[in-house]
Amino acid sequence: MERSLVFVLVTLLLFWGTSDYAQALGRGAAFDYQERSGLLPTAVVYSKERLGVTAPNVREESAGTDAAPLYRYSGLRLLVVSGGRIFLLNDRWTLAQGRVVVLRDDGSVRVEYGNASAD
Repeated sequence: MERSLVFVLVTLLLFWGTSDYAQALGRGAAFDYQERSGLLPTAVVYSKERLGVTAPNVREESAGTDAAPLYRYSGLRLLVVSGGRIFLLNDRWTLAQGRVVVLRDDGSVRVEYGNASAD
């Protein structure tokens, strides 16, 4: 009984420590992205439907006609493409006011990537 209790206690403490470590690692990565977000590739998204992106510094423009609507979203930076999703940050992303825009990588949108210095 005593061994079982010690085992459970040690296991709980290991999970707690792992959780704290992961949070610290995540915060460090977020600060790094905040400092280096201007170096990420630019991304311009084209969609036949309005995406409703409300992130700071992201601009929506109508690039089509009434018969064939097309919306253009600029002011985005590519974070990563993973698991069938495209993860984008808004320009000048910060921990306080930044957003992560997640789009399906299924052909429903077209994304053009550019140099980090282009805008």
